[in-house]
Amino acid sequence: KACEVTSWCAEGSSSPAPCDAGTVGRTEGLSSKDGCEPCPQGSWCSAGKDIPCPRDTFNPETRRSDQGACRPCPDDAESEEGSASAADCVCRAGFYARWHNGTLSCEPCPIGANCVEPGLTFEQLPLEEGFWRAHTSTTDVRRCPGNLEGSACEGCGGNRSCVATNYTGCRNGTGGAYCGVCA
Repeated sequence: KACEVTSWCAEGSSSPAPCDAGTVGRTEGLSSKDGCEPCPQGSWCSAGKDIPCPRDTFNPETRRSDQGACRPCPDDAESEEGSASAADCVCRAGFYARWHNGTLSCEPCPIGANCVEPGLTFEQLPLEEGFWRAHTSTTDVRRCPGNLEGSACEGCGGNRSCVATNYTGCRNGTGGAYCGVCA
């Protein structure tokens, strides 16, 4: 009888031996423990089986043999089962991602930004209609003035220039402070 998956069987053995902790047996009929593979990232391995890290955790290392290898995502972040990297953690809806020196933090969405989708980054922070920010590297979101008539945008948008069609909040063809300049 062929040696079962997750184990190896020495020649003449009457029973299978499980692959060592931190390794996994993926094929039937292994004849030595050298046939067991290193436990992959995103999992931990015991008794020759690989067990995916639970949701909202990740494991960037191989050959891990306990669930303690699965590190939690940062506060207000989530990940799929079996995630292998901190980059697999994404901020929940209502938050946006800020990376600093390789570390993720999930910041609350500022007033005027639209964070209804999970996984938003700082640079992609979408704005609600009627709000503006100077550039994609600031979270200083401001409400647009109610009336821009008489500004450079009269004729290319008037008081409807801040309509949130890009990440600064300006309608295409407008720009500058509060979208008050025609391109």
